[in-house]
Amino acid sequence: MQLDKLIDMSQKYGSNKNYVLAGGGNTSFKEKGIIAVKASGTSLGTIDETGFVLMDVNKLKNMLNNTYPQDDTEREAAVILDMNRACINKQENKRPSVECILHALFKQAYVLHVHPALVNGMTCGVQGKEYCNELFGDRVVWIPLTKPGYILSKYCEETFKDYELKHKQEVDIVFLANHGLFVAGETTEEIDTKITNIMETLASCIKKEPDFNYTEITIPQEIKEISPFVTASVNKDLLFYSKDKKTMGLIKQPFTPDHIVYCKKEILYNEDLKIIKKEIEDYQKENGYQPRVIVVKDEGLFTLGESLKVAEIAKELFWDAISIAVYSESFGGPLGLSEEFSEFIKNWEIESYRAKKSLKD
Repeated sequence: MQLDKLIDMSQKYGSNKNYVLAGGGNTSFKEKGIIAVKASGTSLGTIDETGFVLMDVNKLKNMLNNTYPQDDTEREAAVILDMNRACINKQENKRPSVECILHALFKQAYVLHVHPALVNGMTCGVQGKEYCNELFGDRVVWIPLTKPGYILSKYCEETFKDYELKHKQEVDIVFLANHGLFVAGETTEEIDTKITNIMETLASCIKKEPDFNYTEITIPQEIKEISPFVTASVNKDLLFYSKDKKTMGLIKQPFTPDHIVYCKKEILYNEDLKIIKKEIEDYQKENGYQPRVIVVKDEGLFTLGESLKVAEIAKELFWDAISIAVYSESFGGPLGLSEEFSEFIKNWEIESYRAKKSLKD
């Protein structure tokens, strides 16, 4: 199976932070009943042949006919076992992307899944669906907030069938609420053209651009004492959202699964550094772990981690969240993930696995 074009496409989008951050995004190529799909937690920007898992397309599709437990934990454990059975070249310590079944559902040879902040400005917007219909019409499919993995694939199976029956054409562009974008094509050049058109269409609607010029700032002593691995930065957007609890509420909820994976479900908002130690103690008691992201009023953004890499990635993902919030103002305002959905992602073993792989030094 020749993977050169798949690797080129993966590295092209994976190395561009406008499309992919940390271990996010995935790609695939299918030929003669076999699909090569990115391994979970593998970096798209540097991926090579060893970063893909070969799988049987029919075995993946047939999983959608299986009956799995209703309990989330039991269901996902059973799904992982069946995904492993569908692998042809299962590599040690490599697991196929959680979205491998969804990749198999697309009829086109190549599939790209990315999370651009500009796209998520719409998918995380209060009026995102309405704008999607207005801008793209019947050319695309909109998927409401749905648990990723098997549940998402099952939902898409029925949605794709209905779409293709109604419109007499194959699904090739899918927007996922609070998640991102899938684009499929017979060639990588076709995918490039579709992505360009999508980004240009969305850009034409933007009334306000995010401030991408954040600056590094001094770490206050009160935060230095919390962790040896801290990043500190600020820009005008963060100062706006963090000016009080009301505006902070616009960004306090995570927007996408990646924000939970790399920034944790709960961020800590502090209005007075004098009491931050007490607030962190209370946070740890309530959540069982140290905060990954701290926003301090009139100061800036501070991200912490078990290593500097963890803290840096949390910084990248939270700035992504800020950009999404700003873009979303052009699509009805920001809409974060529901509490139920956030709890699912927080406790999902598959996302924990992906985080460990992508954060590994």
